[in-house]
Amino acid sequence: MLPRVDCHLHVWADGSPGVPPSFSASPSTLLPLMSAAGVSLAVIVQPTQPYLHDHSYVSDAIEAHPGKFIGVALANPSLSPEAACAELRRLVRTEGYRGVRFNPYIWPAGSRMDGAVGRALYREAGLLGVPVQLMCFRGLPLHLPEIRSLLASSPRTLCVLDHLGFAPPGDPAWASLLDLAADPAVFVKLSALYRTSAEPAPFRDLLPHVRDLRDKVGADRLLWGTDFPFAQRHPEIPSAPGYQASWDAADVLLGDFSAAERAEVLGGTALRLHGLPRPGSERRAILWDVDGTLADSWRLGFEASREVLAGHPGRTEPLEEAEYHECTRYCTPDRLARHVGLLPGDPAHAAEGERLGRAFDDLYIARVSATTAAFYDGVAPLLSELGGAVPMAALTNAARGYAEAVFEANGCGGRFGSVHGADSAPKPKPAPDGLVQCCAELGREPADCVYVGDSPSDAEAARRAGMRSVGVTWGSHSEDKVRDAFDETVGSVRELRRTLLGFLAA
Repeated sequence: MLPRVDCHLHVWADGSPGVPPSFSASPSTLLPLMSAAGVSLAVIVQPTQPYLHDHSYVSDAIEAHPGKFIGVALANPSLSPEAACAELRRLVRTEGYRGVRFNPYIWPAGSRMDGAVGRALYREAGLLGVPVQLMCFRGLPLHLPEIRSLLASSPRTLCVLDHLGFAPPGDPAWASLLDLAADPAVFVKLSALYRTSAEPAPFRDLLPHVRDLRDKVGADRLLWGTDFPFAQRHPEIPSAPGYQASWDAADVLLGDFSAAERAEVLGGTALRLHGLPRPGSERRAILWDVDGTLADSWRLGFEASREVLAGHPGRTEPLEEAEYHECTRYCTPDRLARHVGLLPGDPAHAAEGERLGRAFDDLYIARVSATTAAFYDGVAPLLSELGGAVPMAALTNAARGYAEAVFEANGCGGRFGSVHGADSAPKPKPAPDGLVQCCAELGREPADCVYVGDSPSDAEAARRAGMRSVGVTWGSHSEDKVRDAFDETVGSVRELRRTLLGFLAA
């Protein structure tokens, strides 16, 4: 059973200046409320008032109550881009914060969230593997251009819209929220519902909105939160329902969700988004092929192969695309030897394959860029979403240096705990040795892992290693060949995401 996670609340010392005295927001007030509501973990968002960029109170609360709280920092746009990113790195790496909030109303006058400091912070969050949370208190339409600009600037960075995007029922902004949430990097908080609903708890006027999000975005990109202490009953906020009532509203608003969907909204999504392991999945790991699976790099490989093979006496005609795709199942030296008519067992096969392979690798790796080896659409946010919650490795039949270059070019060099190629694994695919080696380096058993690839040799390697395989149909091989080879087959990154989330939940 997944724990309940309150994805959004604040704490501060009682009696702090700058906040109404009727607000009791200390952990000593919060923890009994969490216990009564069955909430195991809460995400503390650094409050703008009373602390702004002094994170010490929140840090102390997290340290004083291990296992009960995690923190989301507040971005500091008053600093230079370099200093702002350095402070975010400190908060994440040293203080243990697992997200960062952009509050556009503390940006310097005349500047926008997608200016130099905002773009730098947004990109840095992606590199650190933490989500960016956006607070659009004055309405989503005011900030749509900034948000779209940030999303385009760093596809790997996960983005969370706080409080239903502040889009109340009947507001034209709702269509804009759904449009933003079509991006796989965007998540939506079902939090502070008293701010968007025109009715008291359980906020029945939001039922169509919540169902709309489930049907068009997916329950596994929705999170439930209370907005404590603002959700408490106070004279300053007459519509606030109280902590328990904020959770009771889920029984109504998620009433027609499946049990699995409710579990994601009430806890699973928050765990994954903040890089926390899902209970029961601690032994799991995901292993990836690179070319044709993560990276749309076939033309880079094809053109480098043609250049290396040009003028070779073993070829009478230039290499064609169909022949190239057919042979991508083999490791680089074997593939290139076959392209010049040398098969395994021929006396010159190994030596000529190695010679051609070295020339190819030098050319291939040197030409890797975010253009020539770009990830397929949706892959970058998927790796960001999964990478903090489950160990990952990569095994390619190209050189290890090539895989590392692809990951660096796509800004995810730190996502993988083990990376190997045909030049670093004991044997290339379809032998299982490389997968077994990756599992050992991750501290996992092959039977608890899944390998995602596009080639029949990927599927055979996984089968021989004793692990599950998932084949993607957007790579170098026909859909029929992929379906025949793999345990499961997916035709889109969205479908792949659902399959891997199911693997983690099993």
